[in-house]
Amino acid sequence: MKRKSISIEGLPDAPRVLAICPIGIGNLLLLLPAIQHLKNNVLGSQVTLLALKSGIESVARRFDFIDTVVSVNANQTMGLAAKLGVLQSLRGNFNASFSFFPSNRLEYNLLPFLAFIPRRYAFRYAAFGCRTGSFLNTRCVAVSAKDHDLIQNFRLLEMLGLPLPESPALVPLPLRNEEIAFAGEVTRNGNPGDLPIIGLHPGSSAEHGMDRKRWPVSAFAELAGRILAERKVRFFVFGGPEEEPLKEACARAIGPSALAVRTRTLFETAALIQRCYRFISNDSGLMHVAACVDVPVCGVFGPTDDLRTAPFGPGHRVIRGSEACSPCWTHGNVGKRESCKFGDYRCLGNLSGQAVYEKIAGWLR
Repeated sequence: MKRKSISIEGLPDAPRVLAICPIGIGNLLLLLPAIQHLKNNVLGSQVTLLALKSGIESVARRFDFIDTVVSVNANQTMGLAAKLGVLQSLRGNFNASFSFFPSNRLEYNLLPFLAFIPRRYAFRYAAFGCRTGSFLNTRCVAVSAKDHDLIQNFRLLEMLGLPLPESPALVPLPLRNEEIAFAGEVTRNGNPGDLPIIGLHPGSSAEHGMDRKRWPVSAFAELAGRILAERKVRFFVFGGPEEEPLKEACARAIGPSALAVRTRTLFETAALIQRCYRFISNDSGLMHVAACVDVPVCGVFGPTDDLRTAPFGPGHRVIRGSEACSPCWTHGNVGKRESCKFGDYRCLGNLSGQAVYEKIAGWLR
C-alpha cells in the first residue's frame, strides 16, 4: 500500500489520536480497518484505543497499528476516583478523537469533551438527538442508512480527507504459534474421525438486552440433525465463558456428533474456528471472528439489521425470518433498541432449523 501524509485541519503533523471503541468485540473488529487506514495514511500518527470493556483491551493490544490501549470498564462498578484518574490521564494528550460507530451514548461524547481534546469527530444519529451530547463534538457526519458498520467507520475518516479504500476488508486476526498448536490438539482429540467440522455459536452477548439476538438452541439442534441426515460432519459448539451452560445445552441437544469446546482466550477460539469449514452463528462477536479468520459464515439474524452487521466479505450467507417487522434495530434507531411489538421476538422463534437448512444446503456442500 502506498503511504502518504495528509494535512488535517487545525492539527499538527504526527497527531495524537484517541479512538473510542464501542463495547462489543464485534464492534472492535469492524473499526480496526479504519484505524489501520488512518495509521497508513497519516504518517507519524499515534493512536490510543479507549476500550469500554475489559475484554477489548487484551484483543486490541495484539494489533501493531494501535500504539496504546486505555481501558475503562463501563459495565462494572468503577469508583469515582478511578474514573477521574482515567480522565486525567487523557487530558492534554490528544489532538483529535474519533467516536466510532455505533456510539450513540452520552459517555462517548462527554469523555473527549472533558478531556479537552480540540478536534472531536463523531456521527450524527437519528435517535435521541441532543440527549446523548452529540453537540459536544466539533465535527459530525450523518449516519448513512445504506452502509455496513465497517464502511460507516471509514466514513468518519472522510472528514479528514481520507477516501474509502478501493477494497475495504476486515483485518486478519494475528494468531500465535501456540494458539494454532492448541487448535490442532483440540481438533485431534475432539474429532478423531477427521470429519469436516461445522462451527456453531448459539450465543451472543447478554449485555443491554443483546441476548434477544439468539436463535433458539432447539433450532440449532434441528438444523444440525438435518445436516447429519445428509452427511457425516462434526459440530464444534463455541461460546464465551459466560455461555458455558448454553453451549453445553446445544451440544447435548445435537448428540454425540457435537462437542462443546473450551478455550481460554479469544485468540484460541479464533484458531479453533479456523479449523472449521463452515460457521453458523447468531449475530455476534464470534460471527465476525470467523469472518476475520476467513471461514465462510452463515449469520442468523432477527431484530438486528444485516445491512449493518452481516459477516463482511465474500462467501458468507445471511438468513432471517419472514416477519415483516424484522429488523427492528436499524440505522434509524441506533442506541435505542426497540422492543419487539409482539414481545416474543418471533423473527427468530418462528425460524425453523429445516427452513434454514433449505436455504443453505448448497452453501454447506
